[in-house]
Amino acid sequence: MDEDVARTQEVIETTEKLKRGLMQSILSFGNKENVKYLAFGDIGKVSMCKRIFKKETSDNGDIPFYKIGTFGKEPDSFISQEIFDNYRNKFSFPKIGDILLSASGTIGRKVIYDGRPAYFQDSNIIWLEHDESKILNSFLFHLYDTIKWQTEGSTIKRLYNDIFLKKIIPVPPIDKQKQIVEVLSAVDEKILINKKLKAKLTLLKKGLMQDLLSGEVRVKI
Repeated sequence: MDEDVARTQEVIETTEKLKRGLMQSILSFGNKENVKYLAFGDIGKVSMCKRIFKKETSDNGDIPFYKIGTFGKEPDSFISQEIFDNYRNKFSFPKIGDILLSASGTIGRKVIYDGRPAYFQDSNIIWLEHDESKILNSFLFHLYDTIKWQTEGSTIKRLYNDIFLKKIIPVPPIDKQKQIVEVLSAVDEKILINKKLKAKLTLLKKGLMQDLLSGEVRVKI
Protein backbone atom coordinates (compact mmCIF):
# COMPACT_ATOMS: atom_id res chain seq x y z
CA MET A 1 0.00 0.00 0.00
CA ASP A 2 2.81 2.41 0.92
CA GLU A 3 4.52 1.64 -2.39
CA ASP A 4 1.32 2.41 -4.32
CA VAL A 5 0.97 5.77 -2.55
CA ALA A 6 4.64 6.57 -3.19
CA ARG A 7 4.39 5.64 -6.88
CA THR A 8 1.28 7.79 -7.31
CA GLN A 9 3.01 10.74 -5.62
CA GLU A 10 5.97 10.25 -7.96
CA VAL A 11 3.62 10.40 -10.97
CA ILE A 12 2.06 13.60 -9.60
CA GLU A 13 5.44 15.26 -9.10
CA THR A 14 6.68 14.19 -12.54
CA THR A 15 3.52 15.51 -14.22
CA GLU A 16 3.71 18.81 -12.32
CA LYS A 17 7.33 19.17 -13.43
CA LEU A 18 6.24 18.46 -17.01
CA LYS A 19 3.59 21.16 -16.74
CA ARG A 20 6.10 23.74 -15.49
CA GLY A 21 8.33 22.96 -18.44
CA LEU A 22 5.42 23.14 -20.88
CA MET A 23 4.28 26.47 -19.48
CA GLN A 24 7.77 27.93 -19.75
CA SER A 25 7.96 26.70 -23.33
CA ILE A 26 4.55 27.55 -24.76
CA LEU A 27 3.92 30.75 -22.78
CA SER A 28 7.28 32.31 -23.68
CA PHE A 29 6.32 34.02 -26.90
CA GLY A 30 9.31 36.32 -27.37
CA ASN A 31 8.84 38.78 -30.23
CA LYS A 32 6.46 36.76 -32.37
CA GLU A 33 4.53 39.08 -34.67
CA ASN A 34 1.09 37.65 -33.94
CA VAL A 35 1.44 38.11 -30.17
CA LYS A 36 0.43 41.42 -28.63
CA TYR A 37 1.86 42.68 -25.35
CA LEU A 38 -0.84 44.48 -23.39
CA ALA A 39 -1.35 45.72 -19.86
CA PHE A 40 -4.28 44.32 -17.92
CA GLY A 41 -5.59 47.88 -17.96
CA ASP A 42 -5.76 47.71 -21.77
CA ILE A 43 -7.91 44.60 -21.54
CA GLY A 44 -10.33 45.36 -18.73
CA LYS A 45 -10.73 46.69 -15.21
CA VAL A 46 -10.36 45.39 -11.67
CA SER A 47 -13.61 44.37 -10.03
CA MET A 48 -14.47 43.20 -6.53
CA CYS A 49 -17.54 42.52 -4.46
CA LYS A 50 -19.22 45.15 -2.30
CA ARG A 51 -17.80 45.33 1.23
CA ILE A 52 -19.44 43.08 3.78
CA PHE A 53 -19.24 44.19 7.41
CA LYS A 54 -18.69 41.74 10.25
CA LYS A 55 -22.12 42.49 11.71
CA GLU A 56 -23.65 41.23 8.44
CA THR A 57 -21.99 37.81 8.78
CA SER A 58 -22.68 34.78 10.94
CA ASP A 59 -21.11 31.39 11.69
CA ASN A 60 -23.81 29.67 9.65
CA GLY A 61 -26.33 30.81 7.13
CA ASP A 62 -27.54 30.75 3.55
CA ILE A 63 -24.57 31.96 1.50
CA PRO A 64 -20.86 31.20 2.11
CA PHE A 65 -18.71 34.31 2.52
CA TYR A 66 -15.09 33.71 1.53
CA LYS A 67 -12.43 35.82 3.20
CA ILE A 68 -8.78 35.80 2.19
CA GLY A 69 -8.04 33.11 4.79
CA THR A 70 -10.73 30.76 3.47
CA PHE A 71 -10.36 31.59 -0.24
CA GLY A 72 -10.24 28.29 -2.13
CA LYS A 73 -11.03 26.39 1.09
CA GLU A 74 -14.04 25.76 3.31
CA PRO A 75 -15.90 28.91 4.44
CA ASP A 76 -16.23 29.78 8.11
CA SER A 77 -18.54 32.74 7.63
CA PHE A 78 -21.92 33.26 5.96
CA ILE A 79 -24.35 35.98 4.89
CA SER A 80 -28.11 35.95 4.45
CA GLN A 81 -29.84 35.28 1.14
CA GLU A 82 -31.34 38.77 1.34
CA ILE A 83 -27.95 40.51 1.59
CA PHE A 84 -26.55 38.30 -1.16
CA ASP A 85 -29.39 39.04 -3.59
CA ASN A 86 -29.27 42.76 -2.85
CA TYR A 87 -25.49 43.14 -3.27
CA ARG A 88 -25.22 40.80 -6.25
CA ASN A 89 -27.89 42.72 -8.16
CA LYS A 90 -26.72 46.23 -7.28
CA PHE A 91 -22.93 45.94 -7.29
CA SER A 92 -20.04 44.16 -9.01
CA PHE A 93 -20.29 40.39 -9.02
CA PRO A 94 -18.29 37.77 -10.96
CA LYS A 95 -19.80 35.90 -13.87
CA ILE A 96 -19.38 32.18 -14.39
CA GLY A 97 -15.84 31.45 -15.57
CA ASP A 98 -14.24 34.60 -14.13
CA ILE A 99 -10.89 33.96 -12.46
CA LEU A 100 -10.92 35.17 -8.86
CA LEU A 101 -7.48 36.21 -7.62
CA SER A 102 -6.10 36.73 -4.11
CA ALA A 103 -4.74 40.27 -3.76
CA SER A 104 -3.34 39.95 -0.24
CA GLY A 105 -1.56 37.33 1.84
CA THR A 106 -0.33 34.77 -0.68
CA ILE A 107 -0.65 36.83 -3.85
CA GLY A 108 -1.97 35.14 -6.98
CA ARG A 109 -3.98 32.23 -5.61
CA LYS A 110 -6.83 31.67 -8.02
CA VAL A 111 -10.28 30.13 -8.17
CA ILE A 112 -12.61 29.78 -11.16
CA TYR A 113 -16.04 31.10 -10.22
CA ASP A 114 -18.43 28.25 -10.98
CA GLY A 115 -21.70 30.12 -10.53
CA ARG A 116 -22.68 28.62 -7.19
CA PRO A 117 -24.04 31.20 -4.72
CA ALA A 118 -21.08 32.63 -2.80
CA TYR A 119 -19.72 36.03 -1.82
CA PHE A 120 -16.11 37.21 -1.70
CA GLN A 121 -14.25 39.66 0.51
CA ASP A 122 -13.78 43.05 -1.14
CA SER A 123 -10.28 44.28 -2.15
CA ASN A 124 -8.65 41.03 -0.97
CA ILE A 125 -10.27 38.96 -3.74
CA ILE A 126 -10.48 40.54 -7.19
CA TRP A 127 -11.11 39.62 -10.81
CA LEU A 128 -10.45 41.11 -14.22
CA GLU A 129 -13.70 42.30 -15.77
CA HIS A 130 -13.07 42.07 -19.49
CA ASP A 131 -14.29 41.06 -22.92
CA GLU A 132 -13.23 37.51 -23.80
CA SER A 133 -12.82 38.52 -27.43
CA LYS A 134 -9.29 39.62 -26.39
CA ILE A 135 -8.30 37.07 -23.80
CA LEU A 136 -10.06 33.89 -22.68
CA ASN A 137 -10.60 33.27 -18.99
CA SER A 138 -9.35 29.72 -19.48
CA PHE A 139 -6.09 31.10 -20.92
CA LEU A 140 -5.86 33.72 -18.18
CA PHE A 141 -6.15 30.96 -15.58
CA HIS A 142 -2.89 29.40 -16.76
CA LEU A 143 -1.18 32.70 -17.52
CA TYR A 144 -1.60 33.87 -13.92
CA ASP A 145 0.73 31.03 -12.85
CA THR A 146 3.60 32.56 -14.83
CA ILE A 147 3.31 36.09 -13.42
CA LYS A 148 5.65 37.36 -10.71
CA TRP A 149 3.72 40.06 -8.93
CA GLN A 150 5.55 43.12 -7.65
CA THR A 151 3.94 43.78 -4.29
CA GLU A 152 4.09 46.70 -1.89
CA GLY A 153 4.13 46.67 1.90
CA SER A 154 6.34 44.90 4.40
CA THR A 155 4.05 43.35 7.01
CA ILE A 156 1.02 42.70 4.81
CA LYS A 157 1.62 41.89 1.16
CA ARG A 158 -0.99 43.39 -1.12
CA LEU A 159 -1.53 43.53 -4.87
CA TYR A 160 -2.80 47.06 -5.43
CA ASN A 161 -5.05 47.77 -8.39
CA ASP A 162 -2.55 50.04 -10.15
CA ILE A 163 0.17 47.37 -9.95
CA PHE A 164 -2.23 44.81 -11.39
CA LEU A 165 -3.49 47.05 -14.20
CA LYS A 166 0.03 48.06 -15.30
CA LYS A 167 1.26 44.47 -15.57
CA ILE A 168 2.20 43.62 -19.18
CA ILE A 169 1.18 40.18 -20.45
CA PRO A 170 1.45 38.33 -23.78
CA VAL A 171 -1.85 38.04 -25.62
CA PRO A 172 -1.76 35.62 -28.58
CA PRO A 173 -4.67 35.21 -31.02
CA ILE A 174 -7.76 33.47 -29.62
CA ASP A 175 -7.18 30.28 -31.64
CA LYS A 176 -3.66 30.02 -30.18
CA GLN A 177 -5.04 30.62 -26.69
CA LYS A 178 -7.45 27.72 -27.19
CA GLN A 179 -4.63 25.40 -28.29
CA ILE A 180 -2.54 26.28 -25.23
CA VAL A 181 -5.50 25.79 -22.90
CA GLU A 182 -6.22 22.37 -24.42
CA VAL A 183 -2.65 21.17 -23.79
CA LEU A 184 -2.32 22.52 -20.25
CA SER A 185 -5.82 21.43 -19.23
CA ALA A 186 -5.02 17.86 -20.31
CA VAL A 187 -1.96 17.89 -18.03
CA ASP A 188 -4.04 19.36 -15.18
CA GLU A 189 -6.58 16.57 -15.64
CA LYS A 190 -3.86 13.92 -15.31
CA ILE A 191 -2.57 15.59 -12.13
CA LEU A 192 -6.10 15.73 -10.69
CA ILE A 193 -6.80 12.06 -11.47
CA ASN A 194 -3.62 10.96 -9.70
CA LYS A 195 -4.28 13.21 -6.70
CA LYS A 196 -7.71 11.62 -6.33
CA LEU A 197 -6.13 8.16 -6.65
CA LYS A 198 -3.58 9.01 -3.96
CA ALA A 199 -6.35 10.27 -1.66
CA LYS A 200 -8.30 7.01 -2.14
CA LEU A 201 -5.21 4.88 -1.48
CA THR A 202 -4.38 6.89 1.64
CA LEU A 203 -7.95 6.53 2.91
CA LEU A 204 -7.91 2.79 2.18
CA LYS A 205 -4.63 2.42 4.05
CA LYS A 206 -6.04 4.31 7.03
CA GLY A 207 -9.11 2.07 7.07
CA LEU A 208 -7.01 -1.10 6.95
CA MET A 209 -4.79 0.13 9.77
CA GLN A 210 -7.84 0.86 11.93
CA ASP A 211 -9.20 -2.64 11.25
CA LEU A 212 -5.86 -4.19 12.20
CA LEU A 213 -5.61 -2.18 15.41
CA SER A 214 -9.21 -2.99 16.36
CA GLY A 215 -8.68 -6.70 15.76
CA GLU A 216 -11.38 -6.90 13.09
CA VAL A 217 -8.76 -8.06 10.60
CA ARG A 218 -6.15 -10.59 11.69
CA VAL A 219 -2.87 -11.21 9.91
CA LYS A 220 -1.43 -14.73 9.95
CA ILE A 221 2.25 -14.82 10.87
